[in-house]
Amino acid sequence: LNINETLMFIAKEKLCGSYQRDPEMKIEKGKVKKYAYLNPGAIQILHFLLTHARVKVGFYSSMAKHNMTKFTDFLFRNKELKPLEGRVFGFFDQKYCVKDPDGEHEWSTMRDLSQIWKDDKCKKAGFGPKNTILIESDEKSSRKCQENLIVPQVYDENAAGDLKPNFTYFMGVLRDYLQKLFRQADDVREFLLENPLTEDDIDVEKMMSFDNEFDEKLEKMKADKKKALEKRNEKNAIKKAKKEEAKMEDEPKKNEPEEEEQKEEPVDEKMKGMDEGIDKLEIQ
Repeated sequence: LNINETLMFIAKEKLCGSYQRDPEMKIEKGKVKKYAYLNPGAIQILHFLLTHARVKVGFYSSMAKHNMTKFTDFLFRNKELKPLEGRVFGFFDQKYCVKDPDGEHEWSTMRDLSQIWKDDKCKKAGFGPKNTILIESDEKSSRKCQENLIVPQVYDENAAGDLKPNFTYFMGVLRDYLQKLFRQADDVREFLLENPLTEDDIDVEKMMSFDNEFDEKLEKMKADKKKALEKRNEKNAIKKAKKEEAKMEDEPKKNEPEEEEQKEEPVDEKMKGMDEGIDKLEIQ
């Protein structure tokens, strides 16, 4: 599984799309700034793969391992994935990539599964061309792996900035496709050749209804939160007015300390629950 633009979008600056979304993870150390925006379907697909009896999951990235694991550690903070962290088969970093002769930069690399199959752990587990799948949204950097490649919908800056919930739907389509592959394929290369994942697998009407349902739930939760905030502010204003009225009627004597100013009513558990509900709906 690739990480950037598949499971999340990693940016050097905070995004400013129409949604004004905050990153779920950020790294800010001196000049180094990284902001991670989680694909809404990432947890779903990872949970499916990590709990499948026939699957061993590895992460493949052009990043250095110490950077790569910062983002995978972030993924496994999720309460659904945390118990499954020990099931990860391996982390294959930039050492398992090769130089891209047609790359945009001198340091550009490309994926090459043969480099992974040379790894002792993979040899011992019996992995090779017949039973390995690469899920990578960047087809160009994976062109050496065409026979084993599945290209999901790219999760780029535009998608992350607008928090499009249809990525949960896209990951659901990918899950169903993989389920079929795991049941039927003896050689993954033959299955991928004969049954490619295409736009025909996407039910546009269902995808749009998913978007509408998400928007309706989000708007309702935001409206409920707004009403609760207004009610709390009204109660605080009444308390403050009563306190001012009491002060005017009973001025404190000289040399006597004034009563400590009464704190505003704290946010109650109902308000806290609404905040958590909106966060869960918008991010997961």
